[in-house]
Amino acid sequence: MNLLRERKERVLDKRRIAILHSGNLSDVSPGGISEYVAQFIKHSNSDIYLLGTEKKEANLKLWRKYTRNVGEKQYIFIPINYSNRKPISIYYFIHLVIFIILNPRLWKEIEVVYAQRMEYVLPFCLLLLNKKVVMAVHGSGKYASMFWGHFIAKIYSFLEYTSIRRSTKVFILNNNPEFGVPYYKKKYSQFKDKIYYTLVPVDTDLFRPLNKSIVRQKYNFRLDEKIILFLGRIEYNPKRVHLLPDILSKVKSVYPKTKLLIVGSGNDKENLLNKLKDTNLLQDTVFVDYIKHGDELVELINCADVSLICSTFEGICMSALESISSGIPVVATNVGDIKEYLIHGENGYLVNNYKDEDAIVKEMSSFVLSVFNNKVKVNRKTIEKYKASYVVTKTESLLLE
Repeated sequence: MNLLRERKERVLDKRRIAILHSGNLSDVSPGGISEYVAQFIKHSNSDIYLLGTEKKEANLKLWRKYTRNVGEKQYIFIPINYSNRKPISIYYFIHLVIFIILNPRLWKEIEVVYAQRMEYVLPFCLLLLNKKVVMAVHGSGKYASMFWGHFIAKIYSFLEYTSIRRSTKVFILNNNPEFGVPYYKKKYSQFKDKIYYTLVPVDTDLFRPLNKSIVRQKYNFRLDEKIILFLGRIEYNPKRVHLLPDILSKVKSVYPKTKLLIVGSGNDKENLLNKLKDTNLLQDTVFVDYIKHGDELVELINCADVSLICSTFEGICMSALESISSGIPVVATNVGDIKEYLIHGENGYLVNNYKDEDAIVKEMSSFVLSVFNNKVKVNRKTIEKYKASYVVTKTESLLLE
């Protein structure tokens, strides 16, 4: 009888978290929500149910339970829909509603639902399911009014309001006054007590300094070359990748043996290629179109002398965090939460987010040259608070309390 009671207590002691995420953890690209979810699962002390997506070619049946691993951490994976179907968030939402209706027993096992997009909270509003739901905000609702027009922004604000109202807690992964926690607490002042600032976890064990001569030899870069890295989506808005050729040109006038390494893909790649051709800089640029999050990415980062962030806005900016964690200085526009860990003159340099892009190019080029002249050394201690194990423990505690 005592043994049976102990077994029952162990089952009751297990904390079960269901993560709602329409990304595919079998195909994790640098940064992004999928990497956040992977790190959360890896360092979680709870039983995780990931309601995610998978490619149709994987031959998994929708809504079935599968056992998977992130590192040594085992979790339950339930494919809600196929990641090939676009727009993925709409199909995911529809399938999620149906899945919730047809699987009531599962939700009795789950203690808390952790939704990675605001629209995935909405089924719990529609179905009146009495379940603790925590909503994560990885970007900012303010972007809707900036880029989607007045009408779409109004609809988005209504849905966001509805989701925040239904959520038990809201985790904002951005503390910027214009887009982050202060913005949300002001806009939704009636819900300010449920809004929290949480950090993004960085795998500081994976992203670490490596032997530059070894990684450069592997990727065919010479030791006497200077390498400028851009890691992220190739987009004019908000990444301002069209400034990269101008910066490269200015730097090459002082250091002729400078190359630009671009790791990522995006809608404006063709435009960037054309600008590089027009400025005769294509031969000095290396593109790595797509790469999974892992050792190869860390090696490519370590090939660089400096990492550039030219964005008009950012959240936490994972590429900057991962560069510093890898021992690479960063030159970045002073946007988002970058100033929280990029100490000007210590881990790199902050550039004012001027409207005049010529001024940004001039200042960034100057700071890149300062890095090349060994005027800055990286101090990884400034990012210790983003260490994945620490961040996930703190976030998980907040989820379950």
